Amino acid sequence: MRTCIPRPPRWRAPFLRALAKTGNVKLSAERAPVHFSHVYRLRKKNAEFAAAVDAARAEAAKQLGDSPSPSLTKCTGDAVRGELVLFRTRTGRPHLRAPRANGWTRAKEKDFLDALASNCVVTTAASIAGVTPSAAYQRRLRWPAFAAEWTVALKNGVQALDLRLLRDAGAFMESGYVGVPGDLTIKSVEDAIRVLAYHKKQMDARRPAWNATPVDVEAVKAQIIRQARTLDAKAAKKRL
Repeated sequence: MRTCIPRPPRWRAPFLRALAKTGNVKLSAERAPVHFSHVYRLRKKNAEFAAAVDAARAEAAKQLGDSPSPSLTKCTGDAVRGELVLFRTRTGRPHLRAPRANGWTRAKEKDFLDALASNCVVTTAASIAGVTPSAAYQRRLRWPAFAAEWTVALKNGVQALDLRLLRDAGAFMESGYVGVPGDLTIKSVEDAIRVLAYHKKQMDARRPAWNATPVDVEAVKAQIIRQARTLDAKAAKKRL
């Protein structure tokens, strides 16, 4: 008598392939397609399938675990469409999933970094991106790539703010008023100087910012005006 070996369900192979890439059972079930409850039932009663599921999850964790960024990706050509974000469970296992309604996306990251480069204020940048400042700091601690982008954005913002204040110092010498650049969300030049001084001290590893002495706004203004006059003198020599 010939023994019939039951064929595995058609969804099994595409499910395991998707699981090895995403590490997410529900997401992979949608791609197969199959209802995720069938996956769990088969895993419970079939030891071979359970081992295959564990191996696919391990493969996904290996591929996603060393990622320095949330690995935001675009999925096309299957039942699951839209942006996916890398997420870690409480046990630390990484897997891809759709972002939450109020969660981080690449668009929110870009809004935050653009705002940070524009005003150098984390609270303002977080508000523009629609996240809390604490969430931004936690994300910086968690993802090295985001932390690197944060550093670059902040350096660019500090340099731009420094140049803008120098340019406005020229207007101060002529009209007696230093205006805050229009594209900055800082209300006064004193606030701009404090932000600039704070971040420069933050970038200086020799002295922590919380142990710094208070900023002498008038002294910083005088230094900016001296630098502006030096630049004007050099420009006048070139014209001669």
